Amino acid sequence: MIRTVTLSPGFDHEVHVDRIDPGEVGRVMSWRVHAAGKGMNVARFVKTLGAEVHAYSLVGTLDEGRFRKAAAADGVHVDTFAVPGQTRDNLTLTSEALGPMAGHASGPRLDAVPSEAVDRLVSKLLRDMSPGDIVVLSGAIPDGLDVEIWARVAHSVVAAGGCVVVDGQGAALVEAIRTGVVSMTKPNENEAGAIPGVRVGDPLMSRAIAGLRWMASQGVDEPVVSLGARGIVHRWNDAIILTSCPIAEARVAVAAGDAFVAGYCVAASRQRLTKVMPIDLAVATAAAHVAGDAGLGSVHERIASIDRAVLESL
Repeated sequence: MIRTVTLSPGFDHEVHVDRIDPGEVGRVMSWRVHAAGKGMNVARFVKTLGAEVHAYSLVGTLDEGRFRKAAAADGVHVDTFAVPGQTRDNLTLTSEALGPMAGHASGPRLDAVPSEAVDRLVSKLLRDMSPGDIVVLSGAIPDGLDVEIWARVAHSVVAAGGCVVVDGQGAALVEAIRTGVVSMTKPNENEAGAIPGVRVGDPLMSRAIAGLRWMASQGVDEPVVSLGARGIVHRWNDAIILTSCPIAEARVAVAAGDAFVAGYCVAASRQRLTKVMPIDLAVATAAAHVAGDAGLGSVHERIASIDRAVLESL
């Protein structure tokens, strides 16, 4: 079973309009609302790929019913834990007139989350777990929570026989990596700036390699740094590899990293049933999403298009 944890939830409004003309009235072509936050996004992609997933999320007190309903519409079962405040609203906007690429705007995250709510979430997660489960700790942590929260959860998950994937940021990400129990983590080029030894003024590839080396030195089994359209830098045996999957046209940029994590976890959870490597399914899933394939039907076809280049020895 794949389980995802979200401490910074949101509602993602995907709105498609015919045009955007200042002072003029356009027409809404479609409007979909998803229960979101990075862990919820991962869960939605996992479900689309046909694997079983169970999500755990904080949510604003007044939004709990609406959040569960939106998750259920995407086929995702979520255990919610109510906290004071309003769940943020995010907007992804596309226009027929402006072309396929979407614009995205994020609302303010939950603030001053009580640690007791997080404790209840983690307790339920650990009660539900079975040995071999993959647990994904995703996204930012609300202000006021201890930056070691992901680290503590990671230790508890591994003690219960689970496998930990972390897709976080800032000090919380660094502390989680330092536990030495993380199986995979994938900061993007900006998030990698929080990693010790990564110098912001260095060239992009130098920063990615420095971040990768530090994560490997901390015991991460599969360290990854994502570079957007350029692909990912990761470890392959004793080498550092640049892997990418070309697409004809980028249509959706937001949540590409969540699609990557979902593909990775699905392949890792089915390693005995498929010869597809987790990194390959991860890259192909992200590429399919960025290309605008909402149903991810082209994922396995894209694996044949994956490119690799050796950068240097690890």
